Amino acid sequence: MPTSRYGMPADVYNLTVEPTDTVAITMELWMAMINGGDFPDGNVGAYVINCLVAAHYSNAQAGSEILVGETQETPTLKYKWA
Repeated sequence: MPTSRYGMPADVYNLTVEPTDTVAITMELWMAMINGGDFPDGNVGAYVINCLVAAHYSNAQAGSEILVGETQETPTLKYKWA
């Protein structure tokens, strides 16, 4: 039996996604920076990268639970987004 079944009926969904106003968000970020408010810094960016690495490492380990920051032994993984 083939692994896929060509010619079978398919469910087709059309979704409409609300556009995001990137100008307003960017202006809020700049105003927070200028006024000394709260805004993402290098630590937030590093945490995001750590999350991405943990997700890739978890996938390489058959979906096992990986805590963020526990991925030091991943020199053989290649990150296509890097």
